[in-house]
Amino acid sequence: MHQTHGLDVSLGGVSLCGPDLALTIGEQVILNLSQPGTNFTFRLDAVVRRTLPSPHPGTFAFGCEFLPLDPTRFALLVEFLESATAALGGPRG
Repeated sequence: MHQTHGLDVSLGGVSLCGPDLALTIGEQVILNLSQPGTNFTFRLDAVVRRTLPSPHPGTFAFGCEFLPLDPTRFALLVEFLESATAALGGPRG
């Protein structure tokens, strides 16, 4: 288990950055997105699609694509990300 930071997240995937991330392109991973300032998390399956330039020395960065969700889970993801955006003071919708 690794703890990483999301550099960018959308409905299709996330860019991750963290130390000791030894991931390979094509590898399937399980992600637990955390909502800022809360204990809320959202579990997603994803696949590593690319390596990224690391923004911090001593870390590794990867772009991951979320695997398809059924319509109910997708609606829950939308709600989760909108709540997270609001918590961070960003634009909605």
